[in-house]
Amino acid sequence: MTVVSPTPAATCPPRPLTAEIDASNRWPVLIMAGGAVKWLIVALAAGLISSMKLHMPGLLAGIPALTYGRLVALQDSVFIYGFASQAAMAIALWLICRLGGTVLIGRGAVVVSAYLWNFGVLVGSVAILAGDVWPFEHLQFPRYAMAVLLLAFLVYGVAAIITFSNRSVCEMYPSLWFVLAGLVFFPWVYATAMMTLWSPLVRTTATPIIAAWAANNIVMLWLGSIALASLFYFLPKLSGRDLYSRPLAMFAFWLFVLFAQATGMHFMAATPAWVQGMSEVCTLLLLVPTGAAAVNWFLSIGGKGKKPEAGVSYRFAWWGAALFVVSAVIAGIGALAPVRATVQFTIFQTGLTQLVLLGFITLSLFAGLTYIVPRVLELEWPRATSLHFTSTLVGALLVAVPLVLGGFMQGGKALDASANYLDVARAAIGPVGGAVLGYILMIVGQFSFLRNFAGLCCGACCSGKREGGRP
Repeated sequence: MTVVSPTPAATCPPRPLTAEIDASNRWPVLIMAGGAVKWLIVALAAGLISSMKLHMPGLLAGIPALTYGRLVALQDSVFIYGFASQAAMAIALWLICRLGGTVLIGRGAVVVSAYLWNFGVLVGSVAILAGDVWPFEHLQFPRYAMAVLLLAFLVYGVAAIITFSNRSVCEMYPSLWFVLAGLVFFPWVYATAMMTLWSPLVRTTATPIIAAWAANNIVMLWLGSIALASLFYFLPKLSGRDLYSRPLAMFAFWLFVLFAQATGMHFMAATPAWVQGMSEVCTLLLLVPTGAAAVNWFLSIGGKGKKPEAGVSYRFAWWGAALFVVSAVIAGIGALAPVRATVQFTIFQTGLTQLVLLGFITLSLFAGLTYIVPRVLELEWPRATSLHFTSTLVGALLVAVPLVLGGFMQGGKALDASANYLDVARAAIGPVGGAVLGYILMIVGQFSFLRNFAGLCCGACCSGKREGGRP
């Protein structure tokens, strides 16, 4: 007797209406999106003041909470957890529901987790300003604030996984691969950092390695995975075409997960040579999945560039993809031993980090937010959003590019044994000035987005809409 395996249509529940799907995740998406942009403004303001203090050391010198070190820690932590992680959670949730063809299960729990997450960010921010700062990059929040964030994410993650398991579309679109990878990697990396970096049982020689590994994976395997999920979904969709190759996307996914987790550690002077060597190799090999993803996107949009008629979400996605490729290439160049020896102790790595965070990740996340928010509210943006896009893109480039170039300028001066140390340090003054202008432009852009966001929410309230969504 021949046993016929059930078809996906027979094993998966029927797909709900798109209006029901969007209505189910409306409040979680709006709470997270609104909170994310507000925290982004706080992070950019901290970055602006800290950059200005490099030019004017006496600025706000009498206020202990606004010293340079605390502001830099506040900027980094609020950006990672207040903005980027919260925006990533909103986009991941929407993609699970839309691509899985299912309503959100546990909406109340997700709303509670969103408020709890914002509370954790607030507690951590106040602690940093009060001087309770930890020295690990991307992990400056004190342990009690990190515990609140981890609890909030676990509540959110349980609801997201249950929703995913209830999907009506059995075949997983490539974006869901990246979403699930991010949902698995973040609690693992975050909990590992909490249990080891503050443990008296861990040798201090291992602490720099663990801190560098955790900081890199929070950016690459958590935020980077959700950003790539956004690009793999919105670039083909907004260009009106299907994804060119599913096998090529699978190739890019597995190699990204394999190599991205071991990059970024070759600039840590306190790590063994084998760790630095492994990081250099993985950073160079990361160009392979980057190239595969770039070819897939290029062929998916028909081999053409930006399409103005596709709207601001497409432009955010296009530039997010472009800066993903550019940052990977620059990181590969920086991983070469002769180049690393030149720029290792300069502002080059700071510029590269800002190019990834403010460029690739921020633009990719805004590609999702500017598309999703109007659809969960069934309304169009009340005003043009081109100011938000232009200010965010130009501001990010003004922050990151001068710092990258300034790193090479500093490195070149440092190679001269007769050079004065102060001359080497002064070589960064010009690039930091560009960063000040960039932060100002980005802040203007985010206020523009908040104005539109408030207008959209007010329009939804005035129209009396409670349920529904758009395709």
